[in-house]
Amino acid sequence: MKNNGKSDASVISSIIGADARLLGSFNVEGSLRIDGTVEGHVSSAATVTVGVNATINGNIIAEEVIMGGIINGCVVARSRLVLESSARLEGDLAATRLIISEGATFNGHCGMGESFVSKLTERLESERSEKVTAQGQYLFSTNSESGQDSAPESSLSK
Repeated sequence: MKNNGKSDASVISSIIGADARLLGSFNVEGSLRIDGTVEGHVSSAATVTVGVNATINGNIIAEEVIMGGIINGCVVARSRLVLESSARLEGDLAATRLIISEGATFNGHCGMGESFVSKLTERLESERSEKVTAQGQYLFSTNSESGQDSAPESSLSK
């Protein structure tokens, strides 16, 4: 959502609820809140909020990322990345601004500034397009017990 040309992070346009399991990669234009499980990559032109009980096995590229849950993948925040005390990030990150609360866990490489944001974004988008071409289609499931379908695995570093 835009307000006078700026993103309004307080307005969430999409929600993945706690009982939802998304298999596959997707893009959203507005802000997104994830409280469930995502097996794939997430891209947003605005804010992605990862709730304390959420798990993401894939990469996130967004303007801003506020993280309270678990991410097994890389994170690119074009403006700001916040790792709350309950956050666990296993993968590389790039951001122009970074806030890490006491208690957060981060295992990976960190790059700060616009050049690192651009480099990691390019790498992740290149890997993603290669895997989309190889995999073909993605599936969406709200039944977390149907774990037979799978999304492409994310590569944490090259």
